[in-house]
Amino acid sequence: MENPETEIETVIEMLTEGDEHQQATALDQYFTEDAAFIHPFYRVRGHPESRESIQKVYQWCQLIYPNVAVEIHSTALDEEHLKLYVTMSHTFAFWFLLFHSGPVVLTTVLNLQKDSLKDPNKPLYYITQQEDFYQTSEFVKFVVPRFGDLFVISAQLLATWFCMATVCVCWPFIRTTSGVNSKVKGQGGTAVVDDDNDNDDDDDDAKLLDN
Repeated sequence: MENPETEIETVIEMLTEGDEHQQATALDQYFTEDAAFIHPFYRVRGHPESRESIQKVYQWCQLIYPNVAVEIHSTALDEEHLKLYVTMSHTFAFWFLLFHSGPVVLTTVLNLQKDSLKDPNKPLYYITQQEDFYQTSEFVKFVVPRFGDLFVISAQLLATWFCMATVCVCWPFIRTTSGVNSKVKGQGGTAVVDDDNDNDDDDDDAKLLDN
């Protein structure tokens, strides 16, 4: 890729919506031979033939939910650390669940390798690792398609309510503990030694000895 921020959308579409030939082309052109792939449910370690393993994962995903529509929301290139951040959503439908489709939002982090040997003015970028990040309420849709996200959101709200209630009940203890910690920090200063006074004392001692 000459411009990862603009070209990555085409690469993702080839991998997720393309046929076997398009997937292989995208992997051969834009991924290194030992590229790694990390997903909440899948993991391909980097090795000389890892691109073929990554393609098998994408083919499996197409088998489970063949109708996938991907939409790229934003891309950001970290040139210093050679990372490309892609926020996207894809709508999938399981073939064994009629009349169901689930939109899932994720952030993909792509580690890049920069190649400037052919043309230093137009370096090429290759993907060395793809890592997909999902919120819990998003990736649970793969496991429990219809009500999984509602269950997770309800559990998160319940946990938040429990935190707030616990703080209200334990507030006197928390306030006392915070006050003690503040006092300890206040007494933990470092002493400043006055070198001038020490030198004066040493001079006075020397005069007494001379007398």
